[in-house]
Amino acid sequence: MKKRIVRRVSERFIHRLLGHSEWWELERYRALYLTKEGRWLVGVDNTTSDCFVEEFKTKKAAMRWLQNPRAIGPSLGGPNK
Repeated sequence: MKKRIVRRVSERFIHRLLGHSEWWELERYRALYLTKEGRWLVGVDNTTSDCFVEEFKTKKAAMRWLQNPRAIGPSLGGPNK
């Protein structure tokens, strides 16, 4: 599987991204994002403009989730694990 590029961004950028309510606003930000929020790493998969968001304890778990396009939900190490 081809490795997907993950962009490291600020917490502020993620909050602004999540604040967009219209799909066409999210269209221009189609990508994978990672940020640190407190003790958590937050991964955002916006490759389909659906903006899936998960929190992780480790960078390894976050990257594994972001690199796997079929992984949706906390099954790969989110806070519910």
